Amino acid sequence: MAKVSEVRCGIIGYGGAFNMGQHHINSIQLNPGMRVTAVCDLDPARTQQAKADFPTVETYNDVETMLAQAPIDLVTIITPHNTHAPLAIQALNAGKHVITEKPMTIDAARAQRIIDTQKKTGRSVRVTFNYRYSPPRSQVKELL
Repeated sequence: MAKVSEVRCGIIGYGGAFNMGQHHINSIQLNPGMRVTAVCDLDPARTQQAKADFPTVETYNDVETMLAQAPIDLVTIITPHNTHAPLAIQALNAGKHVITEKPMTIDAARAQRIIDTQKKTGRSVRVTFNYRYSPPRSQVKELL
C-alpha cells in the first residue's frame, strides 16, 4: 500500500449548533498530514461563513457535487443524527472514508446499512465524540 502524505478532508454540515463545523476543522487541522479542503452545507449563509472562517476551503451547497468534485479523501458528517446514515452511505459509495458525529445513526438497521456499505467499498467508518478533550471534562480528569 502506498504511503499517503496528506489526508484531504471534507466537512458535511458546517453550521448550526455550537459552531461544530469550525470546531471540527480546527481539530482536524491540528493533526499533521490532515487538511480540510472542502465544506458543504445546504444553507448558503453557512458556507459563506465557512469561507470567511477558512478562506482556502472550497464550499458547496450540494453533497453530491462536493463528493464528485472536491479534492477530498475523507468526510466528517456533523449534520442532524437522522441524516448520518444516508450521507455516510453516499460518501462511502463515492469512495470516501467517513467519520460521523455521535451517534452513528438513529437505529441499528441504519447502522447495519452503513457497515454493509463500508465492507462493500473497503473504506473506513469511524464515530467521533469530540468532547473528550473539552475543558470541563479535562478539569474533572485532572482532579481525579
